[in-house]
Amino acid sequence: MVGSRVTIIDPDGDALTEMGNALSHEQIVTNLLNYKGQMVYHPAVIYRRKAVLDLGGYRPECREAEELDLFLRLAEVGQIVNLPEPLLKYREHQAKAGISRSNEKNRCPSVRAGRSAT
Repeated sequence: MVGSRVTIIDPDGDALTEMGNALSHEQIVTNLLNYKGQMVYHPAVIYRRKAVLDLGGYRPECREAEELDLFLRLAEVGQIVNLPEPLLKYREHQAKAGISRSNEKNRCPSVRAGRSAT
């Protein structure tokens, strides 16, 4: 799976910061497992459809952490990297699921397993 760094913008479209400093597979996985924030931004990634289908796609029990769960499972069967150039402008807002529902992520098996391994 290949992602890129992103430029975080405010509701008016003004740049706030660049994210996605973890570029290597090892950096990304370690940071995901240690709650270091969002390492991969789904709108900025490409991956092989077959790899996701082989893993069963998104799991219903991981609804609030579906991207994290999928990325951790993809990391078990392949490499995840981010390109150093920001290729996406990503608008942040307080109602997004990652902010408003962060406690529900622990229901997901891969998230619980990964957290206990660290």
